Amino acid sequence: MAADVRGGIPPRILARRVFSDYRKVKDLRLPYAETRYVQSTQVMHIQVNEMGYNIGIGDEMFRPPVDRE
Repeated sequence: MAADVRGGIPPRILARRVFSDYRKVKDLRLPYAETRYVQSTQVMHIQVNEMGYNIGIGDEMFRPPVDRE
């Protein structure tokens, strides 16, 4: 999978993030590697060693905000 940032006239790809090395973490398949490109030149490679899942973030963080009038 890749994510592109486009811009300019005519629009062209300015930056690309390519995700790879998918591994199963509980019920999800998550990317353990990411390579970043700027104008087709590789500028960074990230390799994940460990992935956490539900590591102490409480459910209240995901509740919608309360309207206060």
